[in-house]
Amino acid sequence: MKTIVLTGDEDHFSKFTNCFSDNLVGLNISYVDTNEKLIMKLQGQSEVDFVMLDASLPKEKLKESLSSVIDIAGQRSILICGEKEDLASIDKSLLIKSENNYLFDGTNSQEEIKNIINTIKRKLRDKEEAAVAEEGLDFVPIKIRNLYFSDSMPFNLYVKISDKKYVLALEKNTDIAHSQIAKFIKRKINFLYIEKNAHLNFLEISMLKASKFFESNYTINKKLILAHLRSTALIQDYLYNVGITSTVELFMESLLENMIKSLDRSAFIQNVLPHFSFNFESNVGKSVLCSYISFFIIQDQGWKSDSIRKKFLLTSLIQDTFLDNDDLSKLKSLNDPNIINFTEDEIKNYSEHPEKIANLALQFTRFPDLEFILRQHHERANRDGFPNRPSPSEMQLAVCVFNFCSQFALELNHTQINDKNILNIYKKFHKDHNIGNFRQPIASAKKVFKLT
Repeated sequence: MKTIVLTGDEDHFSKFTNCFSDNLVGLNISYVDTNEKLIMKLQGQSEVDFVMLDASLPKEKLKESLSSVIDIAGQRSILICGEKEDLASIDKSLLIKSENNYLFDGTNSQEEIKNIINTIKRKLRDKEEAAVAEEGLDFVPIKIRNLYFSDSMPFNLYVKISDKKYVLALEKNTDIAHSQIAKFIKRKINFLYIEKNAHLNFLEISMLKASKFFESNYTINKKLILAHLRSTALIQDYLYNVGITSTVELFMESLLENMIKSLDRSAFIQNVLPHFSFNFESNVGKSVLCSYISFFIIQDQGWKSDSIRKKFLLTSLIQDTFLDNDDLSKLKSLNDPNIINFTEDEIKNYSEHPEKIANLALQFTRFPDLEFILRQHHERANRDGFPNRPSPSEMQLAVCVFNFCSQFALELNHTQINDKNILNIYKKFHKDHNIGNFRQPIASAKKVFKLT
């Protein structure tokens, strides 16, 4: 059994660790003296069974450490150990997230110590049994940034170590903090993994619930936008891991009909964007923003049939389905100087993802003619896109309209949405892209955003 201890004085803290090492033969104790080291060890060592924090640490340092550890500890116990006067100042509200967290002052009875140890052992036994059960199962990936749109998951999520080894990262039915997701991203983890059969069941149940919600909610507000974001994440996840089925096409139909009806009711994009108040960067956010912008841009172009609106909405939502690292979308081209920040595999994925989603779109039965735009959705007005780099006069108008909306949404997704930033983005596109068939969507944008 293993524990990590955060303390500034190992000798002083030994009186607490001895209470446990005397009752746990072979207890492996690892000491750290900073919160950063604690988090690094806790994230990198799945075999850690419980955590001990020194209550005599400076108050703010202890509060920061406790908050960070609770975010990533899952169901592992946290023991805060110290003198009674130090323990009295602990923020108890942080501890109530789990019944397995304890305040320990060293005067606890042997029975109390044994109860704590038995709880830790039970958790260890459950974890070991779960690890055995997972052997031989099939796992599928879920994009880490898609978790921004979920409060919790009804299944365990794992980090892939090798084709045969998966380490528990997030336990089922526990709160998912945005800080946890950010830490995975910082460690360049783009996917977590889920057991295949549980995943498919989750997707289908979630799509059914969302469809019922869409039947009676047509007013654009933060709640409906969040439903659009979550549904887009579900669709991308389904297409990535399962492919095209009648189930996902029916769900797409439900989502698109809701978007058309709710956006029609809004009348102007100025009635939509103020409700898009999400401050995390994700391609799902960019995709939904692109769908909203394209809806109003094509309307100004005079393209008002439901079939054309669904075409642009769905193309917006699925364009980055096969882009494995969301940060790749920030690249302007394959010659972007920032491309050196990515691996060869990531660059290959970036160059190939338009072709991959275009080929998949050929299989749609309800939504024809998406593949042509999807295949070219990284072409740019200044001919530095890919794959073919046609001139903006040779590029079809529908491609120019979509690509303008996608690139505008990308810029908007990485900044605060307000009139000033929208105007600045528009000016940038007007300066660099107001040529060929890109002139028309840029002119429409001026009217849609009511810019002067």
